Amino acid sequence: MDLTSALQEKLADFLNDEDRSHILLANEKECVEELKTKFSEMLQAIANRGATAKLWIQYFEMVTLVKLFIEAERTGNWNLHLQVVYQMLPYFHASGHFLYARCCHLYLQDMHSLKDKMSAQEYEMFTGGGFTARRTSKFWCGTWTDMTIEQSLMRIMKITGGLTHGRGVSESILCKWTKGMTSLQNICEEMEKMCGVAFTSSEQHVEMRESRIKRDTSDSKNFMDWFTQHHPFPNVGDILSLTTGVVGDSTINCHMAKAFGLLSVDRIVGGDFETVIFYMKDRFLPLATMKNAIKISDETIPKESQLLNNLMKNLKNS
Repeated sequence: MDLTSALQEKLADFLNDEDRSHILLANEKECVEELKTKFSEMLQAIANRGATAKLWIQYFEMVTLVKLFIEAERTGNWNLHLQVVYQMLPYFHASGHFLYARCCHLYLQDMHSLKDKMSAQEYEMFTGGGFTARRTSKFWCGTWTDMTIEQSLMRIMKITGGLTHGRGVSESILCKWTKGMTSLQNICEEMEKMCGVAFTSSEQHVEMRESRIKRDTSDSKNFMDWFTQHHPFPNVGDILSLTTGVVGDSTINCHMAKAFGLLSVDRIVGGDFETVIFYMKDRFLPLATMKNAIKISDETIPKESQLLNNLMKNLKNS
């Protein structure tokens, strides 16, 4: 990617700016916007080389969505959260995750109308970062609500003294244990204050520790070595596996997943949540179907071991 010397200087000044008094968004700096435009143009040029290159660019975009989703939760950015969930919709449709697709449509619809269902103060607190759980005042410490339950209540249930180690899970025991947890938590906090000790974490983020930096450096080197030997953006029209060299035929269309997903999204817009129908034929076919697929009524269907196991369990239990 060619960058002018003027743009390089502006970017260097931006990155070396030690003022951390406020958080800057990418669209607040002209040099960052220009870099973003050039990067998008470069990605499009690479995707035009062929199906394999387009698949890798699409994979990059999907990983970027996951990273943005994590960022939205960690920082409490409500608008980014909704934006990322919306951008995930085509991939849910194209990959056959129809339950996710169905529920996400309803979720987005409900969240966009949330302002009309909450008081102005509650809505401001919720969208200002209150939708994610925080245990400390650190900027990058937001935790998903379901993950918070796993890290607190479920963890306490499974350690020594919990429900799953000798106590049992009968209704009476479960009721006593649950009601006693609030008082026990207060007792533990008062004991810590009296003894002058507390279980706290370092202000240094775990991702910045020396051991983690060494591991990340090693992983990055392994990636670079592998991609040096397996160029991911070849100028070939067919889609192929970089590892095995298997070449897909005209039915393999995983590099068009986003496009197929958008068509599927448009098709169900305006439909009823209970009656909307998703079709398996709208899913893309991955390269794995060249070796691992079956044909039923002239339709190629990828074999899914998890689905097969579930069917066998259901047949056994029926």
